Amino acid sequence: MQTTIPLLRNLCQQYAVYHRGWLGIYLLQYTQLITIFGGGAGYMLTANTYTAELVSPEERTGAFGVIQGIAMAAMACAYTLGGVTADTWGPLSTFQVTFVLLVLSSFLSFFFLPAISPPEVAVEDKKAGSILSFLSPLKVFVPRKLDDGSGRRYYGLTLLALGVFGGVLATGYVPLMLQLHSVSLPFFFQYRFPGIS
Repeated sequence: MQTTIPLLRNLCQQYAVYHRGWLGIYLLQYTQLITIFGGGAGYMLTANTYTAELVSPEERTGAFGVIQGIAMAAMACAYTLGGVTADTWGPLSTFQVTFVLLVLSSFLSFFFLPAISPPEVAVEDKKAGSILSFLSPLKVFVPRKLDDGSGRRYYGLTLLALGVFGGVLATGYVPLMLQLHSVSLPFFFQYRFPGIS
């Protein structure tokens, strides 16, 4: 879901960039709402949660660091390669390259990640058709009792989810702001000063 939902957003953004003008700018801004259902922040949360299920507790911190390092290296390369792609083949090409990468990522996730069964849910918790059933996957982040018999609870996944939420809330707007600024600024200058290209 974290890689397939952004495919829809990417297609809408390709149309917005192709259309241009005020409608294109508004479409580009409003398509960001699609990221509520899946996007960049969800990639990291999903990858960390998946890793927490597959790796032993002693190795989790190191595995989280590797995932975060790969994400930061990819982000650093993305700005440079995106700029080179846009300068070479035009602004629409960056969205097309992103679309291909999202398709590839979705296929890799589907075919190569092993299936992990969700925890069993009690019959009374299964309320088919309930609006809140949409939020039932968030039960993964509920603190769990440790298996050592001490009765203590493990809050690692809960704190991880809150940390990702806080980090995205604090810094998540920066790539979006850069993207919208780069799209709207040339149009602003052409609109205000017709002789400037």
